[in-house]
Parts: sequence; structure tokens; C-alpha cells
Amino acid sequence: MNRAALIHGSKGLLMAAALMISAVLMCSCTEIGTEPDDFPEDAELTVITYPKTEPAETSVSDTDNYVYAQLSDEEKRWYDELKEAAESFSERVEYSGEIDGDTAKKIFLAVYDQEPQLFWLDSVFYPPRESSQLLKYRVGSQEADAMKGELRQVTDRLLSETEGLSDYEKLLYFHDYLVRNCTFSLDDENYTIYSALCRGYAQCEGYAFSFKYLCDLSGIDCITATGTNAGGETHAWNLVSLNGIWYNVDCTWDDPVLENGSPDFLRRYFMLVPDSDILGVTHFRDDTYFSYPRCYDGSRTYFARAGLYAKSASEGIEMLEEAAVQALSEGHKDAEVRFESESDYRSAMRTLFDFGDIKRLASAALERAGLDSSDSVSGMVRFSNDELHIIHITFG
Repeated sequence: MNRAALIHGSKGLLMAAALMISAVLMCSCTEIGTEPDDFPEDAELTVITYPKTEPAETSVSDTDNYVYAQLSDEEKRWYDELKEAAESFSERVEYSGEIDGDTAKKIFLAVYDQEPQLFWLDSVFYPPRESSQLLKYRVGSQEADAMKGELRQVTDRLLSETEGLSDYEKLLYFHDYLVRNCTFSLDDENYTIYSALCRGYAQCEGYAFSFKYLCDLSGIDCITATGTNAGGETHAWNLVSLNGIWYNVDCTWDDPVLENGSPDFLRRYFMLVPDSDILGVTHFRDDTYFSYPRCYDGSRTYFARAGLYAKSASEGIEMLEEAAVQALSEGHKDAEVRFESESDYRSAMRTLFDFGDIKRLASAALERAGLDSSDSVSGMVRFSNDELHIIHITFG
């Protein structure tokens, strides 16, 4: 996508291979995980361990103004001036002092990425002339007011539904809501919180901005991170602080485009993951202007918190069955488990899918959930993620 001097937005990828139906890769995206081949018994396997070192000290405060805090006093003043100009739909922002093009771009990126409520601000960057910079808008002020009213209806409902929940439960709710209620689309209009939350379509920017916006409204520290995927395509995701520790969240990549896919399809591969899972592997952050907090904790990811992080092949298969029973009992169809080591992941894959234990597991889960198990694998879909050692099944 060619979007003038800046900005971000194309989704990265489907990460899975299906057992009975095929997954459709999104336009301009790269497949980063496929169904594994047969593995010889003597294959060299590595064990994945999570670093548990404390994060490096930083002078930046761990707040929702993490990016803003990295600006100089003068840059903060320019940030505020740009934000105020955009809020009032000014044709130009008049900075209090001459600003060079690179600094102006830095300020523009900060406002555009970290102020998702300014959904009407166009992403095209116009170099300044001395202290004046042209601004463009996607819609006018009157249309934006009407759109803000629609947004309030959605966000008021979501905030009401999450009232009384813990921050972790709220993050899970926001993630799942976006995955289930938004569809990835490369339409040029689908960059904003309005497109994601009100129209149900978004590119990665729309997902990331919406997740941050909901976190902002809930008082949870969250920032938008930008960069590229392994194929060099622009991408945006989130970093969120939970109990003072930062994690990566990528709602876009947890919402793949599937042939014959159900709107209820849900996965949480990229929910609260450390840098070691993704940085330099599938996600490459752009540190040109800003540094990001380190996401160092791999011991309290979603899978660990949910009791779905297995330390052996047999334990993982048992966890997958329990997850399937719970999902089916609640009217859902998806179950997933993550393995600590690659060897256990591959062993479980062989047991389930090469040796046929998936039929036993599916029948048992359906019976325990009080459902018909006579044709347990009919229409079932299998997904796998080799990088993260995840097995995911979807009942037909």
C-alpha cells in the first residue's frame, strides 16, 4: 500500500493450515506458519525457554503517555499544538517556533498513532513551511460529530459490559470483541476506530487503534507499536501494561480470513506475548523516532494464565480436551493449547493427527459437553503455529 510519506497499515497473515478447509491469505500478507511435515524420530529439536530477567532501567515513565514522555519540552508543546489543531479541524497547525521536517514528521507520527480518538485526521504527512503545517481530514467536523455519537453508543455498551472486571479480563474482552466483530479489509477507509468499531471492517491500524482506544477509556496503559512483518509490509499492533509489566497484543493477527470461517472463530495466539515470541521473527518494530518498553515476561502470557501452557505432550493433549469441553459447553467451537517445548509440540501433533487420537479427543469433548459425538471430526478444522508451538482445533 502506498500511503504518501508515512503510515502504517497492512495486516500480517494467517498463521495456520487447515485440516479440512483451507485458509485464505490476506492480500499483501505473508504466511508465517504452516502445517508441519512428518518429522523423523531423530530430528534435532530445540527447547524454547522464556527469559525471566528483569527489564532494563529506562528514564521513561510507564504510563499511557509512554511515547509523549520521550519528547523534549519543545516537542511536547508542538505535540499539544498539533493535537489541538486536529481537534478543531484547523486547516493548518501553527507551531510556536520554526520546526524542521524530520521533527514535524516525528510529532505527526506520535499524534497519529497514540491519539486514536482523532479518527478524522488523515494519515498523509505534509512537510511544514517554517512554523506552519498543512493538515487534511478524512471527514468534516459535522460528519465527525455524528460519527462520534455512533462511537459513544458502542463504547458505552462495551464499558458497561466490562464494569467490575479486572484489567486482565477487560483486555481479554476487548481482544475477543474485535476478533469476533471486526473483519480484516484492505479498503482505504478502514484505518480508524470508527471503521473497526462501527462498520466492522479494519486494516491493522483500525484494530490496533481500537484496542488502544478501549484501553484508554478503561484507564489501562496501552500504546500503538508500528513496524513491519517478516515480509517487509507495514504493520501496527499494541503494547499494553498489566500490573506494571508490558506485553504485546496483536488483535489483527488473531483474526485471520478463513474460507467458510465462522464469525465466532477465536484464537489468542498473540494475546499478552513477550518480545521473545515475536520480535525479529514475525514483528519488526520501527525504532526510528521512539523506543518501546521491553516486554520481557513470558511466564504470564494468556496461555499461562488460562492454564493452557503445557510442559509435556500428554499434558497438552489433556489441556486441549478440557479447553474443547469448556468451549463447547459455552456454545463456542474453538480450543487451543500451547507447548513449552518444540519436541512436545511435535509429539502431540503426531499423536493427535498422525496416529488419530484427535477422534477420541473430539468424541470425548462432545460427550462431556452433552452434544452428539457420532460424527466427531466431521467439518473439524485443525490449525497449528510452529513458531509459538500452538495446536488449535475448531469444531464443525
